[in-house]
Amino acid sequence: MSDHAALLAAIGEHPGEDTPRLAFADYLDEHAAPAGREWARFIRDDIAASALPECDPARLRWERIEKPRREAEPWARASFPPELLSPPRADGLFRRGFPWSIRLTPSQLLTSAERFLPQAPGGVLVYAAPD
Repeated sequence: MSDHAALLAAIGEHPGEDTPRLAFADYLDEHAAPAGREWARFIRDDIAASALPECDPARLRWERIEKPRREAEPWARASFPPELLSPPRADGLFRRGFPWSIRLTPSQLLTSAERFLPQAPGGVLVYAAPD
């Protein structure tokens, strides 16, 4: 198993912990292309904001202004299949740096889940929409 795969597996095994996510961000900084380094920065920023109280002005600014803007940057499109990033959701695409929900039709789920699920480890919700 590669380091990349091992880190994603650790995130999946410990979805409530930030340490594996931060270790993955470190890995991306050391081994990834520029899009991966942008994702690493996003992971750290998203985790830091999620640790703030819900009504903290810095967290609200992150969640309502900065995070949606960053989720629309090219690194997100380069890092994930388009199906993971659409349709856009009012509650955001990512939680603590990773996609947190996937909307697939039942046929997409049956034929392509192995493509999508490894890229969204730890606490991901899968919604099966009608075909």
